[in-house]
Amino acid sequence: MAKYLNLALLSLLFLGFLLITNTAIAAETIEEVQSLSAEDQNIKALEAFNQILELTEDSADRASILKPLESAYRDIISKYPKAVLSQECYWRLVMIYINEYNPPLFEKAEQAYDDFIKKYPDSQVKNLIAHTLTDAFYKQGKWEKLLKFYAPVIKEFIRTEKLAGPSEMFLYSEAKFHTGDLVEAEKGYKIVIDRFPDSRDSLISKKRLEEIKDKKSKAN
Repeated sequence: MAKYLNLALLSLLFLGFLLITNTAIAAETIEEVQSLSAEDQNIKALEAFNQILELTEDSADRASILKPLESAYRDIISKYPKAVLSQECYWRLVMIYINEYNPPLFEKAEQAYDDFIKKYPDSQVKNLIAHTLTDAFYKQGKWEKLLKFYAPVIKEFIRTEKLAGPSEMFLYSEAKFHTGDLVEAEKGYKIVIDRFPDSRDSLISKKRLEEIKDKKSKAN
């Protein structure tokens, strides 16, 4: 009984936090808040973020607070777009969608990523969100999603022959391998091995090439 009372209290605290925040914002329009300097938005965003952390650190049941958490993060994103924390809130949303729902809410996570890169195309946080998202695709065997995600990267590689690291080509090759396109997978694995011979992805690529060789021999 005490557990349920604590959860109910936590939910009420969250609702109270959101109500207070929205009431404060009502006193000054969203436009006025968004027009604040980046420094002032950083201060306000940090205040809101700290309240969220205080309310969640003692939660016994994460599932019961996911919706309020999502709303709180989206409040920060919409009200304080110039704040650095707004960018982190996008990442936290993606983490919630892919790690705390079963099955993961991939469509919501992808939409959050798309919204992020439209607002902050040059942000370094983009790489963190992309890694989080593609790692989930890989672990869940979402090969078509991986192919779609990395198609622009591979297209750019074909044009420039430049790669920042092995992971993008490796994951694209893995997606090709698991969807049956062994010819393209083999090409990708060989690029990883040639460009990044000391990487972990290179070691796995070598094993994949052996598997492809075995598949081809059995087919013949």
